[in-house]
Amino acid sequence: MHISKIRQIVEWVSSANLAQFELHSSEFSIRLTRPAKTPASTPRQASITEAPAIETPALKIAAMATVCGRFLSRHPSRDEPEVRPGDALEPGTLVGLIAVGELLLPVTASASGTLGAFMVADQQLVSYGTPLVSLAEPA
Repeated sequence: MHISKIRQIVEWVSSANLAQFELHSSEFSIRLTRPAKTPASTPRQASITEAPAIETPALKIAAMATVCGRFLSRHPSRDEPEVRPGDALEPGTLVGLIAVGELLLPVTASASGTLGAFMVADQQLVSYGTPLVSLAEPA
């Protein structure tokens, strides 16, 4: 199963607030489990409507973790990070690495724009889907 299909399934499971999901075929099987949100953790409609409407721009993510590991903004043999806030990004631009044991996997931008900030600290343990790099808001 291609990773893009798994991402879509994760989104569906999350939006449906399912605690567990299993899919089996002759070629693969997948099981997703997560804690379900309790009604106490779900905001009430009344509190949403009572709050004044404030428009805030949505944070745009330039890169997310596709595996679990430690995020590195630079290769261990280099002194400088791959990119810095303010750098121009294009899809495919190397923005960092994820270390899985001794293996270093590239993290590339999935969107174009200007790098806003790293959303995780260097060497921070990340899981699948963790936002890593944001885009700056246009001036």
